[in-house]
Amino acid sequence: MKYVKYGLAIIFVLVSYGINADTRITEGDVLKMINEMEQAVISQDADKLMSNFSKDAKITLDMPTNMGGKMEVGVNKFKLMLKQSWAMPAKFTYEVKNIQISVDPDGLHATASDITIETIEINGKIVASSRTEERIEIISKEGKPIITSLYGKLAM
Repeated sequence: MKYVKYGLAIIFVLVSYGINADTRITEGDVLKMINEMEQAVISQDADKLMSNFSKDAKITLDMPTNMGGKMEVGVNKFKLMLKQSWAMPAKFTYEVKNIQISVDPDGLHATASDITIETIEINGKIVASSRTEERIEIISKEGKPIITSLYGKLAM
């Protein structure tokens, strides 16, 4: 009976490890997600971009005072804001730099930060240019990185 208990305990540990191994995320997974998000922004695909966020993700935009200051929005509101701005008759550029990723040892949580540079051009003239320091909190959901919060500090 003693060996049966040990055997069951070992099986339980191995099965638990196998389940966790399938749900862990890596730095490579997070980098792939960030690159896919960058492509979604470049192609102005708000639905694809927002598919990387949990439904209840918290999005905080810390903007200059003359642009409304700090605002917190949900996923649907943020998606609507993106669609409205991308509907303008303008040329948008978007670049991500200085990506830093930290994955917790458990592989279930990660943090990423970067700097995004954006410009809006109308009739061949740049009408707005911004630099945003971003930080995202990420969890593993079925082995896929999902954003639970985004903080962006925007400077014009």
